[in-house]
Amino acid sequence: MTNAPATVVTGADIPGINLGLLSSMPRVDLMPPEIAEKEALQRLQLGCAAALVACAVAVGSVWWQAHSTVNDAKKNLATTEAQKAAVNSQVAKLAPVAAQFAAVENGNRLVQQALGGEVLWSKQLRDLSTTIPANVWLTNMTVTASGTAATTTGSAATGSAASGGSSAAATPTSSIATITYQGTATSRYDIANWLTAIGGLKGYVGSTYTSSQEKALNGQVVTDFVATVQVTTDALSGRYTHLVGS
Repeated sequence: MTNAPATVVTGADIPGINLGLLSSMPRVDLMPPEIAEKEALQRLQLGCAAALVACAVAVGSVWWQAHSTVNDAKKNLATTEAQKAAVNSQVAKLAPVAAQFAAVENGNRLVQQALGGEVLWSKQLRDLSTTIPANVWLTNMTVTASGTAATTTGSAATGSAASGGSSAAATPTSSIATITYQGTATSRYDIANWLTAIGGLKGYVGSTYTSSQEKALNGQVVTDFVATVQVTTDALSGRYTHLVGS
């Protein structure tokens, strides 16, 4: 007995219609249309539910962020208001100090306005005495503030003089007062030398004599004279220029 070799039979070997044509043949769906519609509706409902869940998650996330932002803003506002209240409390406590400083500053301004043009005439007379030679005698000195009438007229022997007016608007070389001297000298040459000497004093400029007249005194010829000198802001004491607290 012999064994014949097995052979594989394919669809193409089956007699009749070619099975390859079955794929293009019409199909018959035996499932009722109601079930298909129900499944389609279920799929639509699931999609809508998933979309709603996604929207809810997105809305919840946005709301949570907004809620957190509002809470943070409220906390910051509360902190700022607390700090503002603390600062206002400190300002209220310091109000009397500020008022005191303002009063001091105002007082300093009044003092500067009233005494800013002070000239220490005692010092001026002392410096003047060092310039007078033995052959020149002063009999009278008058100080006239710029733009005003004479402030004081007195004997030079007693050192009587008065301060000039305020010089707040004066420049370093402007005149704040004029001093008029009356005296007697042995000669006009002595008068000129003395005027040159006082012209070198700080704050004194333009020294000159305006009149002179010779006369006999105790058998000697002497000269009576009238001289003037301009007093500038360099003669100011400056004691009230920079006050404490101004």
